[in-house]
Amino acid sequence: MRFNYSNTNVIFGILILLGILLNACKNETSTATGGDSVYEKNTPSKISVTKKDGKLFFSKTESKFDILELAGKDSAKVLLSIEQSESRELSQDANTAKQFKISCKSLEGTKIDWTKDIEAADIDYSLKVVNAHYPTTGEQEDTYTYFDMKNGEKIMDFTYGELKAIIPNTSEKRFFTYLSKSNSLKANVDGDGIVQFASSSKLFQRIAIKAKGAVNVPNYTPEMQVLTMRESGNQLAPDGKVIILMKLNAAFESKDVTGFAFQVSYYKEGEQEPYTIIFPVDNDKINLEQAIYDKAIFELKLID
Repeated sequence: MRFNYSNTNVIFGILILLGILLNACKNETSTATGGDSVYEKNTPSKISVTKKDGKLFFSKTESKFDILELAGKDSAKVLLSIEQSESRELSQDANTAKQFKISCKSLEGTKIDWTKDIEAADIDYSLKVVNAHYPTTGEQEDTYTYFDMKNGEKIMDFTYGELKAIIPNTSEKRFFTYLSKSNSLKANVDGDGIVQFASSSKLFQRIAIKAKGAVNVPNYTPEMQVLTMRESGNQLAPDGKVIILMKLNAAFESKDVTGFAFQVSYYKEGEQEPYTIIFPVDNDKINLEQAIYDKAIFELKLID
């Protein structure tokens, strides 16, 4: 038995089948994304490569999006958009400055809507602050800048090795940082080094450390750790870099942020025991009057 096919009928049948499939896909998409549109943005990525004097150069732009939940008193669900642009010779170190356009917009909760241009090697936001990491050259130290996730405002610059106090059931944290003279931003440093105490939103204090001669304060970030007071209920991480303020929650007040301290240790050449400075925290600030250190060796000065 032979069957005769008309090309016209075949084409017509294919068109009908495609129409059915497209309609089914449309209905499925409508079902999956049903509801009122809150936000939509389509930013394509692109790359171009050129050759000049026998060397390859490239230029690229790429985007990423993420949705974060900021828990606490001013809670919000936010959409974070990061557009990264980079142009350099292909053989250059990838740890070079890139251009970032960062936008943060609230979807629910506290109203947040800001955009900021930042030049950095890379960007991180895992701690619910925008953390810009800057490239280093020579003997400089890795240097970072924190920006407030809620308004894009700068909080502080610091060199490698921040300490953290975590407040349960909230995105809010407390940070203790050090800014050394070897910072890659070449920021001015009063004295021999600066310690800083800050929240996820603002810088609270900056304290200059100056050695009087018995100890040479190095140009790099010294050893630092968190200490907890007995019966405070605070939980210290094994590495001594993080403390959890277990008795606190989203309704905490400044008076509740207490019961721990930060220690900075300097070593003198040829000696194994360090010279330490302990900065106790009381009422959500460093209590400089109660700081423990050898006043014949160090001088501390509140500069902010």
